[in-house]
Amino acid sequence: MKTSPPPSRLLILTQAYVPDPSASGQLFHDVAMALVVRGHEVCVLTANRGYTNPDQKYPSHERRNGVEIRRFPIGRLNRRSITVRFVTALLFVIQAIFLYGIFSRRISAILVSTVSPLAPLPALILSWIKKNSTMLLDP
Repeated sequence: MKTSPPPSRLLILTQAYVPDPSASGQLFHDVAMALVVRGHEVCVLTANRGYTNPDQKYPSHERRNGVEIRRFPIGRLNRRSITVRFVTALLFVIQAIFLYGIFSRRISAILVSTVSPLAPLPALILSWIKKNSTMLLDP
């Protein structure tokens, strides 16, 4: 009798995720749900503020349809200022690496949104530290 391999633990890094109505958040939710249906454990690291409406705040931790979601505090996302966008992206990178990524349980692979210009950075650093693979997704 064959034994099935243990489920993979996948980490998704994206600044927007449901219930935020942004297209990239919806896309990553669909991907996460499809992976859960196939038996994988999925954890999403995302921002605690809405991408399309920065006044909207979301809970710091929740489980939605089998997907673990951890949201980091990030200031209002002002999409008009390149400086604010850069600082916001940098804060997301730092939190993803230090507050969660390094101290998390095993991670089999990392999927990362390229919506934020710095988002691939924590994925590459965590891949190097954890010795796993990274896939960049451009929604």
